[in-house]
Amino acid sequence: MQEYLHIKTGGKLYNIPFSKVRRIEARRSSCVIYFDDWETDLIVHTHDMKEVHDEITNPDIFVKIHRSHIVNMHKVKFYDTKKKQVEMEFIKTDLNLPEGKQKITVNEFVPVSPEGRKRYLAFNKSH
Repeated sequence: MQEYLHIKTGGKLYNIPFSKVRRIEARRSSCVIYFDDWETDLIVHTHDMKEVHDEITNPDIFVKIHRSHIVNMHKVKFYDTKKKQVEMEFIKTDLNLPEGKQKITVNEFVPVSPEGRKRYLAFNKSH
């Protein structure tokens, strides 16, 4: 089974381990790939969400929870049924902070559509 996301952008080919990808967000004609421990996120101008979704062949990790969001289920903290969103918690390194305080905990919230809710629940039921 493939363990890497292969993305070509800006004249470079990236082989990104699935375990490093937190989530993917569609933005018009591009996607943004968010990471936990990389200094910057990767903006992919040459791929739309369908192309990236087709590239992710590991259903044991990624779930499309919204038309604009694919999440790594191993990074989801919980699903808020009232707010219809998942919370993801991760550690980010900020080199602009003083030494010893460069690692910070970040919480982010990602919307879940009705179809995404079904996929989220099906994933949890099968795992």
